[in-house]
Amino acid sequence: MNRLPECGCRSIGSMAWALVLLLGWPGSPAFAGEAVSEPDILELTRGMIELERQGDKRTAWEIGHGIVSSAEDTLGPDHPTLALYLDHLGTLGHELGEGDEAERLLLRALSIQQRVFGVDHIASQRTMRHLGAFYWARGQGDSPAEILGRVDRYRADHPMSPRPSP
Repeated sequence: MNRLPECGCRSIGSMAWALVLLLGWPGSPAFAGEAVSEPDILELTRGMIELERQGDKRTAWEIGHGIVSSAEDTLGPDHPTLALYLDHLGTLGHELGEGDEAERLLLRALSIQQRVFGVDHIASQRTMRHLGAFYWARGQGDSPAEILGRVDRYRADHPMSPRPSP
């Protein structure tokens, strides 16, 4: 099975720090007024990363689904931090041979990132690289324009929640 290339983080530990920077640290101002379950998401993330580090990627995959569900409940269905989790879970799913679900997770991540940040943002570009590698491993070798077309089709089939009013 082909593996996806480096995600841009130098290690799983650097991904954990990226998540801490995005979510904040328990007790930090980023948590002021946030739902009580956010520290649980961080604990689950730490556990998932540790399991990956130990080689138990199947259990990490299962925990990752719980993290995505909690992040959706806490942050909303189109939050950019959720997209980070979806991207990570999609790359992990690809490594485990969960091709169809991995593709859906990566497409959803890019759909969120594209809507929130635009296609030229570093997070969008990272997920596009992951999708490109995913399609290359499947022998599809899609161009960036074709990947964006897939995202548009995904978005048409899976409408996002409306943007909150200011």
